[in-house]
Amino acid sequence: MPRIGQTQSGICRWGAAEIDKIPSPLTTVFSVRGMFLFLLCIFWIVFSCQPVDTDRFPPVSKTPGGTSPVPPTSGKQYQFWLDLTWKDLLAKRDALRASGFELVDVETYVEEGQRLFAGVWHLSKISHRLWKANSWDGFLDKWREFRKEGIEIVDLEVYQDSEGVLNYLATFRKASQHHRFLADLSWDEFLRTRRNYTPENYWVVDVEAFVNPMGELRYAAIWVPGTGPQRIWKASSLDEFIQKRKEFDGENLLLVDVEIFLENGIKKYLGVWLGTGREHLWLEDEWSGFRAKDRQFREEGAALIDLEIDFVEGSKVYTGVWQIDLSGGGKLPPEDRFLETGALIPLPGGKTLLSRR
Repeated sequence: MPRIGQTQSGICRWGAAEIDKIPSPLTTVFSVRGMFLFLLCIFWIVFSCQPVDTDRFPPVSKTPGGTSPVPPTSGKQYQFWLDLTWKDLLAKRDALRASGFELVDVETYVEEGQRLFAGVWHLSKISHRLWKANSWDGFLDKWREFRKEGIEIVDLEVYQDSEGVLNYLATFRKASQHHRFLADLSWDEFLRTRRNYTPENYWVVDVEAFVNPMGELRYAAIWVPGTGPQRIWKASSLDEFIQKRKEFDGENLLLVDVEIFLENGIKKYLGVWLGTGREHLWLEDEWSGFRAKDRQFREEGAALIDLEIDFVEGSKVYTGVWQIDLSGGGKLPPEDRFLETGALIPLPGGKTLLSRR
């Protein structure tokens, strides 16, 4: 994010006294001096509202929006596609795999009564797996099957279908060490499990908040082998989340996962920080703004590692995390980073960095 120090809200602020100083064009239009003052004031009003940073937290747009178009993605290191049916997602997975891209992050949401999916694909030499089950036992059976092949879970979505049945949707990939995951945890149970796993050198890399059929807010999480500092914070406001991001940025921690959800009617922002590195964060913007930032961050060499899609007052909004510093920490321990993509990114001066999620 500019790194976090920039948290302008994007809200234009000026007082009535300043507004009253703007000359009326009706009385000054024929005066050169008056016209100059008038144009100067207009210039001040327009540009005082502009964000001073290229990486900020945009205000949520209140404009009602419809279905966003599927983006024309053509990135060399990653692609993301939106508004896919389940059949479309499987077809897109197969088509992009033929071009060397693997599905590493999945998001699901309901729009106009239809269950839709979005996905992030990274250039990879390691095959990933995708599995969806409408029962916990069925999901565990597939997880055990994959584990015997050395294939571990890396991303998890839990949601209720139209009949109120919990579905478990996950991506898996080859890993040199076992990953761990748990579902149906209360917040206290999640924190207690994290405390127990930390001495065993396991990092939380993905947290999923969902509502079970009884209407209870529950959590699922994935742990991977790793050492070093980690922070997890659940904020009750955007301002609190921004403040925590500033604090953790001061420790040079890398934000790798964001989860936005409601708890007792209050919007929560949950973040996972670990390792070291830099990232851009763009929160709750509509499609045009989000796509513009993706193009900008992509040109800077950053890679989208986490995508969230939500609805605010009828408008679809997008949140993304783009990792900048590929040489720092990340979601995977060093020996697994090559397994994640196996791709090398050329850098100026003949250097290369390993591309990873």
